[in-house]
Amino acid sequence: RFELYDLLEDRWREGDFCVIHVVRNPIACLVSVKQAERTGVWQEGANSPAPKAVWPSPVNLDPDEVVSHVRQFEATRRKVRDSCSDAMEVSYKSLVYRFDATMNDVFEFLELPAQKPRCPATRRLANRDMARRISNYHTLKAALPTDVRRVLEEDLF
Repeated sequence: RFELYDLLEDRWREGDFCVIHVVRNPIACLVSVKQAERTGVWQEGANSPAPKAVWPSPVNLDPDEVVSHVRQFEATRRKVRDSCSDAMEVSYKSLVYRFDATMNDVFEFLELPAQKPRCPATRRLANRDMARRISNYHTLKAALPTDVRRVLEEDLF
């Protein structure tokens, strides 16, 4: 859709290029998108007012949409992995909870000298489990095929 692989291939041909892929649980991403669509709040950063104490209301997810989203996510992840031998996956969770250590791993991967990374000034609400963010969590879980249900049961961050 975004001609990502053509772009990556062109960059690799130029030389000295690698990919750093930040990976987050696809169902957590889908829930966040649905909540952002509903609230109109897409990002909260240093210049945003403090987050409200009230969480966005839970979303209702269609099982077919979840299955399609997870399978497309996994296919894209495999394609990125297969596209470049010089690639690193960074978990979104480690970036949020262990920013300095994760960034030092990135610097090492890039063969850069160790640095003192500065965590960006962002505010975020504490993590909530998916059973509280998805209004039809239990019926959704029962309707999902095993491979997708496993993703739902993972550490959803």
